[in-house]
Amino acid sequence: MSAIIENELSVFIPSVRRELQEKDFAEMFCDWGIIDRVDFVEMTPPKSNWVKAFVHFERIYESDNMVFTVQYLENNNANVVYDYTMGGLDGTNIDNYSMNIYKNHCPVPKTTLNIHQLATNLDILKETTEKSLEEANQKIAEQEEKIQDLRQQLYEQEEKIQDLRQQLYEQDRIVRLLMSQKDFD
Repeated sequence: MSAIIENELSVFIPSVRRELQEKDFAEMFCDWGIIDRVDFVEMTPPKSNWVKAFVHFERIYESDNMVFTVQYLENNNANVVYDYTMGGLDGTNIDNYSMNIYKNHCPVPKTTLNIHQLATNLDILKETTEKSLEEANQKIAEQEEKIQDLRQQLYEQEEKIQDLRQQLYEQDRIVRLLMSQKDFD
């Protein structure tokens, strides 16, 4: 029997049959490890018989096959093709399936909140974000106004500098003229 290791694993399956349930995944992946949960997500656009699945393992088994599979998924950023058979022990309703499995690099953490609590938290977050965005936009408008004022002040200072340069030039010209006349006297 395979030993259990402390690694958690989350995999993404881009296309699974809609009728599959978490217990079906527990059966399919019983040689991989212990499944914590399966998140099903509608495809975009929705396809009638297919959904996406994110399978989150609580623990994976330490077998040569699993160690190789996990390392392959992690190191190669690749997929594993997994073939499985669904059906009764009496041989009826046996279906063969094949699915591509990818490592889920951004698993959604498990939550203890129900859907209504999550919706309420989302509304609060949205309200807080909108308020923060309004405040940020107001600050940006104030900063843009200050920048415009500073640009105007800079323009006025540049005009003063230009006037002073012109005055200095005129005074320098007068001084040179006076100096040249003094030299002639």
